[in-house]
Amino acid sequence: MKIGLNLIHALPEIGGGWNYITSLIEALQKCDTGIRFVAFVNRESEMLIHDGSEIEKVVVNTTPGSRYQRVLYENTVLQIQARNHHIDLMHWFANTQALVNTAPAAVTIYDLQPFKKHADYSLLKSVYLGSMFPRTLSKARLLLPISGSVAGEISEHFNVSRDRIAVIPPIIKSSFHPASGTEIENLKEKYSLPDKFWIYVAHLYPHKNHIRLLAAYRGLRDGGFSPWALVFRGDPKAGESGFRKKVKELGLEGDIQVLPKLADQELPALYSAAAAMVYPSMYEGAGIPVIEAMACGCPIAAADIAAVKENAADAAVYFDPKNTGEIMNAMKQLQQSSEIRQSLVEKGHERARSFGPERIVDILLEAYRKAGSMRRQ
Repeated sequence: MKIGLNLIHALPEIGGGWNYITSLIEALQKCDTGIRFVAFVNRESEMLIHDGSEIEKVVVNTTPGSRYQRVLYENTVLQIQARNHHIDLMHWFANTQALVNTAPAAVTIYDLQPFKKHADYSLLKSVYLGSMFPRTLSKARLLLPISGSVAGEISEHFNVSRDRIAVIPPIIKSSFHPASGTEIENLKEKYSLPDKFWIYVAHLYPHKNHIRLLAAYRGLRDGGFSPWALVFRGDPKAGESGFRKKVKELGLEGDIQVLPKLADQELPALYSAAAAMVYPSMYEGAGIPVIEAMACGCPIAAADIAAVKENAADAAVYFDPKNTGEIMNAMKQLQQSSEIRQSLVEKGHERARSFGPERIVDILLEAYRKAGSMRRQ
């Protein structure tokens, strides 16, 4: 069986999608799969295929980041390449497949953002996803959502048979583990971090709920409680202006710190350095930062939403992300009790083991075999 990996769209700036892809491709290169792979990559995503890898690499002549050029390529030249390379199944990693495929498709589905109205898409992108996403759900041989939560949404809202769905959870890289004391101290010194702080790792999209978190933080202060400093790590996105305005409006400039982009090896140290994580996002496909934090021994207060509860289970204190008072109570509870924090650390380590590469690669390979035996749609 020969599997094509369509990584033409993959770029570091796609955030959680990039993290999901890099972990999965890295694991495929380390495991003895017994399957031949051909990766179609752009000039940036070719770094995902290591020198000496058994995965064949085909670098395509498209401009990284040009969605229009990429979609045109996928619907024309890529189809010819798939046929010439005798691809039995093409794994698409960007929620959609081509209009017509020379090889049957398995498609990774991260979330249902186009239909949740959380993301601020351009009109053209909204129209494209609004038409191609339902078509993909209908025509792809196999759908590969990243969580059972997304699988349930697909099945419920688009009437997709569960027989055509295989959940492929995120893989946590081996680098995500508790950092050493030296690594933590070096990170704190480099970024002038306080001794104890809350961390929230998420880009500044409105649905990530930074504004309500800021209000909760101010509410704790106004109530006479002294919360730890609040540290954010996330790239500026559609919600940046509202975030900056709210920080100033609430007078939190001295309590809030926004970190720049970190090197890959620094993120585990950041989770390890934090006293706790607060994760108030209102919608997630999986909530990968929560899994990363668990692996690094960081206790978590998180939004009571399906994807996060699926992956964190009993390793978090939960709150209604739309209720500022509940966010405040969860943060206060976690900050005041070292016993609760330690219990969550232990439970988090246990949960994180479920996202190891060997287990999830086995699930993916079984999905490939299943797709190979299915009737073409």
